[in-house]
Amino acid sequence: MLVNCIKCHIEYKAFPSEIKAGFAKYCSRKCFNIGRLISINKECFTCKKEFMVYPSEIRKGRKYCSRKCYVNRNGKKTAIKCMICAKKIVSIPSRTRKYCSHACLRKAQKSKPSWNSNPIYRICLICKRKFRTILARAKDGNKYCSKECYLVEHTKNTWTTGICKGCHKEFRFMTHRKQTCCSLSCNMKWRIQLQDLDKREKRNCLQCTKKILVRACKIKEGRGKFCSRRCYSVWMSENRLGNKSFAWKGGITNLYKKIRALAKYRQWQQDICLRDKVCVLCTSPNQLETDHIKTFSSIIHQYKITTTAEAVRCVELWDIKNGRLLCHFCHKKTKSYGYNILNKKIIQNR
Repeated sequence: MLVNCIKCHIEYKAFPSEIKAGFAKYCSRKCFNIGRLISINKECFTCKKEFMVYPSEIRKGRKYCSRKCYVNRNGKKTAIKCMICAKKIVSIPSRTRKYCSHACLRKAQKSKPSWNSNPIYRICLICKRKFRTILARAKDGNKYCSKECYLVEHTKNTWTTGICKGCHKEFRFMTHRKQTCCSLSCNMKWRIQLQDLDKREKRNCLQCTKKILVRACKIKEGRGKFCSRRCYSVWMSENRLGNKSFAWKGGITNLYKKIRALAKYRQWQQDICLRDKVCVLCTSPNQLETDHIKTFSSIIHQYKITTTAEAVRCVELWDIKNGRLLCHFCHKKTKSYGYNILNKKIIQNR
């Protein structure tokens, strides 16, 4: 397509895509460079004087003839005194500057009446309760103590009083909500009480005969016979040993292992740990083990113990004074440690 050059007015060929984009204005690079250097007169926004400017600068948004006019675009700077220290400061009329620095601003803020120094109290129009507010809100006409009271006045909601079923105290709630309790915690307590009254039964613990409440679902499953885990373990050690146990295989397990598996033996170990806390010989707190001063095997042979029931009745076997706490390395060095005794017997037999 033929197009006229803006600068030299000569016809030249240009592509349709260039014409659509708005680039087909100059016939050559020379005309383009000359065209860019043409300046246009424009009026300054501040001083209203005409000044020369290039088209590219107008596109970027130039409005002022100089830096001075740009600085004074909101009015000329004036000298003002600081309200605290009376120091002269320069300010623009559009800015409401009162203080020369942040330090003076902080002093002014401290001197103003704060939330604690000058409290303001109002009476709520709905619940007639006294509430605290700030000066700015009091000026605007703060009439309500909370959002709920505000909604009562500005919506159709009404308030009613009721007695909480959890804590049995009087509380207020919106009528459309139909609340039964004052809070979630009270609601949970009330629901648990309903479940307990309907579905729980009184029973005696099989070990200590203490009265306990057990749910019907647990009774159906055959549970809820003991008040605690400790009572369960003590009862099991007394009544589910030997041929009474469901896993009885004719006495395969060694007597030493049976005694060490008792709840009473574990309790004996715990008592020694609480008493000593660290290794008695080297005061190490790591890899702690319980040790018999008078050997475990010698007590069994002395009292001729053959069953776990006899072991439970033996007093010396469960005496804390006969035990001590040792670390693994110190325990290995003792004469009563497992393989040390075996080595002695082998030497004696030779």
